[in-house]
Amino acid sequence: MKPAPRHTHPLVRALAWLIGSPGLLSAAANGDVGVVDDAWCARQLAASHAWLAAQDADPRVLEEFIALRKVRRLGFLAEALLAFWLRNCGRFELLAENLVVREGGRTLGDFDLLLRERDGGDAVHWELSVKFYLRLPGADGLAAYVGPAGRDTLATKADRVLTRQLGLGHTAAGRAALASLGIERIVARAFVKGWLFYPLGTPAGATPGLNPAHGRGWWRRHVADTADNWSMPGRAYRIVDRLEWLAWPGIAGSTLDWRELQLRLRTHFATAAGALMVVEFESHAAQAIETSRGFVMPPDWVGASAAN
Repeated sequence: MKPAPRHTHPLVRALAWLIGSPGLLSAAANGDVGVVDDAWCARQLAASHAWLAAQDADPRVLEEFIALRKVRRLGFLAEALLAFWLRNCGRFELLAENLVVREGGRTLGDFDLLLRERDGGDAVHWELSVKFYLRLPGADGLAAYVGPAGRDTLATKADRVLTRQLGLGHTAAGRAALASLGIERIVARAFVKGWLFYPLGTPAGATPGLNPAHGRGWWRRHVADTADNWSMPGRAYRIVDRLEWLAWPGIAGSTLDWRELQLRLRTHFATAAGALMVVEFESHAAQAIETSRGFVMPPDWVGASAAN
């Protein structure tokens, strides 16, 4: 992953990551349906540099925008951040958010984001998803990537997004919903960002359908023994809250040393089974800079329920 923009506010860092980070899926397009291209994302991040710096210097409007939406889930935070950018950066017209499509009293789905670049072109439907999956050893293809809770896989998510959700604009009900906004034609794109996490100490390898540039991390099961040493000398750590998972790798605030981290992990897994994201930092010239991130899982986690 490319070096992170040096923003300090966590919401601005998260928004910069959403705009410019590599997608999870390969960018092969099929007519009007495809994947948001990494090169396009990189251009947009570069074009947004001054605007993002201004938000970083004075984030009050962004903070108020997010606070009014009462965001509690990661996907909703991602959608709110992108909506703020599309509304305010000056290069787009945000046509609709979550435009619901119904047929005969039944909800078929919704268009996450409908937008148009101000310099012209077709209306674009973005189907947004931000996902974090762990690679299971011994499994194949996109089905080998399982969510930390073990309830879904990248295979099911990719199929749902690319075949059902991006096809919504080609249904009669979808076309009618678009027509209500004066939209006759759309280009549909999957905006799928995230990280994939591989067993600690194993190579990532290549998987058909994945973007080779996707963000990579590690995962391991918790072992309540400080002798099980997967740390490096001089490293520091943070346990990252879920709503911080979106941010670019950055500079640490308060950190834990190795023994403090182990105490926090033992305390957590003694009473809970939820995964914890741990970020590792290395000191450089009085700054602690992120070097890796990964999930520490419960000792008995197998992730098999979603993969089977």
